[in-house]
Amino acid sequence: MVMPTLGRNHLEQSIAREIHPMLPLNASVFSFDLDIALQSYLPDVQFVNLWIQRYEVFPIGSFVLFNEPALRVQWAGQNPMLNWGFLVENYTLEVLKNLPEGWVLYEIKQRE
Repeated sequence: MVMPTLGRNHLEQSIAREIHPMLPLNASVFSFDLDIALQSYLPDVQFVNLWIQRYEVFPIGSFVLFNEPALRVQWAGQNPMLNWGFLVENYTLEVLKNLPEGWVLYEIKQRE
């Protein structure tokens, strides 16, 4: 019974360790699902939850931590996937790091 919780905790800590050196102080990271736990591990990072609202502007130079394959079906038509679709259509997302279990850290860049 405790294994899924321990596995999730290990994933959260692992991702926090991997992305921390890549993020500048007070970086903004748009995310969904992991963002709540990562706030505890990375208090110097501003996490912005993709569920709370639809965003029309994403600051260039901010970051996205997302797992599109894992979230696509369950959250179809809802803010996490709508925001993701807007990002993909309107910005260039540069992959900075492929992380465990399909999570990816991207930097948001101006579409050329």
